[in-house]
Amino acid sequence: VWDKGENGEWHCTASWKTHSGSVWRVTWAHPEFGQVLASCSFDRTAAVWEEIVGESNDKLRGQSHWVKRTTLVDSRTSVTDVKFAPKHMGLMLATCSADGVVR
Repeated sequence: VWDKGENGEWHCTASWKTHSGSVWRVTWAHPEFGQVLASCSFDRTAAVWEEIVGESNDKLRGQSHWVKRTTLVDSRTSVTDVKFAPKHMGLMLATCSADGVVR
């Protein structure tokens, strides 16, 4: 995850290994749902992540980390795309895979 600083330079603020194959897509949910992103991969999975920021009374105050909320495994082939629904539909996710199936 890259953030653009006030000086216009980009800085990597988080990275992690989430899939065992190539990652095809990453998409952000609407900000109304917090910092949530999903990824899909050649490894036949999609993953949903949420950024958690340490509370003021926490030892990680102000620091953030990403927590995997779920791994979706429901494909016989590579999951090639992932997309969140428009915000008025709530936090919904659709995936499509190389076998022509949308879930």
